Amino acid sequence: MDHLGSIGQYALEGTIPLLCPCANSSGVPTAPDAAPTWKVLNSAGTSIANGTLSSSDSASLTGVRTGTTTAAAASGFASGSNYYIVYSYAISSQARSITGVIQVV
Repeated sequence: MDHLGSIGQYALEGTIPLLCPCANSSGVPTAPDAAPTWKVLNSAGTSIANGTLSSSDSASLTGVRTGTTTAAAASGFASGSNYYIVYSYAISSQARSITGVIQVV
């Protein structure tokens, strides 16, 4: 599993931009077999939000898939908390994943 590190801070009820740089096992940017999925995990490891990213390259960058979600309190987001975003995709049927951390302020 690859790691993006800290992605940033976002306001409660604000929009969180999602970006998944898809790459093959050698680290070469590569278009995934299908649109990547994503999920947000709280500190207990519980999924509080999930979805699917765009199915085509963003900004003409090979393998870059984007989307957004909202840091909604109704979904379980809280100010002052950290969350993991886990992106999952496949390249040539090989499962890949990448994670990042966000903080809601």
